[in-house]
Amino acid sequence: MLGRLALFACVGGCFVDATGLPSGDGGSGPGPATGSVTTGSGATGAGGGGANGGASAGGAPSGGSVAGGNGGEGGAASPCSDVCPAPASCVGEVCTFDCSMSNACAAEVACPPGVPCAVFCTGQTSCAGGVECGEATSCEVHCDGQTSCSAVTCGGASCEIHCLGQESCDAVTCTADACVIDCAEQGSCDGVTCGPGSCTIGCGNNTACNVVDCAASCGCTTTCTGSACANLTCPTSCYDAVGCACTCP
Repeated sequence: MLGRLALFACVGGCFVDATGLPSGDGGSGPGPATGSVTTGSGATGAGGGGANGGASAGGAPSGGSVAGGNGGEGGAASPCSDVCPAPASCVGEVCTFDCSMSNACAAEVACPPGVPCAVFCTGQTSCAGGVECGEATSCEVHCDGQTSCSAVTCGGASCEIHCLGQESCDAVTCTADACVIDCAEQGSCDGVTCGPGSCTIGCGNNTACNVVDCAASCGCTTTCTGSACANLTCPTSCYDAVGCACTCP
């Protein structure tokens, strides 16, 4: 009889614990460690003090979230920082190699896969082992030092190769979707192979680009100064008596 009276008195304001008696109105005092949890919506925070959830100490509020949530332990590491090898560093999300000293980066510079890459071979005879950028998402290679970049291989969505040092870039191979190759100095880009993507090739010195082969490209445009591009192979029906002049469909 006593239990029935207590139950009627607590309608909407308390819940029944394991003893069959009312456990209170969800106030600030901690409930018994064995308290049950109702199925109502619980307030965020520790049990025992939550309103509407009726949870006692020892139980998480039903329908609520545990204090602290899923805040994690800091932001996720960027893809660049995951794969960019020392001594290169990430500039934004671009893995960047600084080879500005003479004879810097003597071993092959290998850009990591899956991220954009930039390589600056501005020192004399820098990047003597060449630059491999075939698996990066995009590439930007600067071979400004004299006799820099023995060879450059480039791929991804887009690739820019600037061979502005005398006798730089002995061999250039670009398989990117869009290639821009600039060979402006004496003896630069002794051999250039480009395709199957689009190719824009500038050879701005009489002795630049001894061999240019873009026959496999979907479209190739060449600008050859004087006797540059001495041995030029264009895609079918692309030669216009001056150089290659066609674009991708």
